[in-house]
Amino acid sequence: MKRLLVVDDMDVMRSVVSTIARECDFDVSQASNGEQALQALAAKRFDAVLSDWNMPRMNGEELVRELRARGATMPVIMITAEADRSKLEALVAIGVQGYILKPFKPEALRKALLALHARLKNTPA
Repeated sequence: MKRLLVVDDMDVMRSVVSTIARECDFDVSQASNGEQALQALAAKRFDAVLSDWNMPRMNGEELVRELRARGATMPVIMITAEADRSKLEALVAIGVQGYILKPFKPEALRKALLALHARLKNTPA
């Protein structure tokens, strides 16, 4: 089973995303900000990260920059309300594999997670 770390400062959003991710056959762990995510990533191996962009303490962009600086290569998908194309392109430039715009329909998230899971199944452990 592939491991997914869900990072979001809103409990409800973490819960919704985690429920859908479990339906897509992910083993899910949660963190409420980038700092907690780094702690979780130091303690356990994850196959992918799904992170909110705007969070206190350490936002999603800072998290991705830190992950890449540490040599982590796992896919990261960002969830964001930010629709500015140049900002989204900047995320891709720092190593984000994709993004989901808020508000999203559960089916859109499910589709993205199933595609991620399929990609991960074809990647060596």
